Amino acid sequence: MQYRKIFEKSWQELREMARNGMFTPHQKQDIVCMMYHLCLEKLDTPKRIHTSSTWNFNLVLGDVEGEKRKEQKFTHCLLAEFKFILKPGRKKVLKEARKALDGLSREGNAYTRRVFAIFDKVNCIEPEEIEELKRCVRNVTILHSLEIRSRI
Repeated sequence: MQYRKIFEKSWQELREMARNGMFTPHQKQDIVCMMYHLCLEKLDTPKRIHTSSTWNFNLVLGDVEGEKRKEQKFTHCLLAEFKFILKPGRKKVLKEARKALDGLSREGNAYTRRVFAIFDKVNCIEPEEIEELKRCVRNVTILHSLEIRSRI
């Protein structure tokens, strides 16, 4: 299954909804819940979508093997972590993003896809900083909501 395509299409829909004023998140869980809903619409079964607050990521598309946390394996899955930026604070935001990226990059195996999606409500991260984050980890796709509002 093409989990990355499903995720990216859902992310584009979320961005479009935000751009049109149909979605206004107030916290990261709003984004996780909306992405869960949008991805679920495209999956063939709800068995292939999971959320958790105890993993190093927020959303999984695919089958999770094992019941207990230590026994769980994420192969042939997409792991997604979200960063919600509500107020400016570039240095802190970038430091937190690097830490989250580092943790996410270590999860799963060679067949695992990883996505770090940044919903930047205040457009505090510059495009060059996004590119720098992309260079930090090669095995994580970084998506950004930069186009939601134009910069002033």
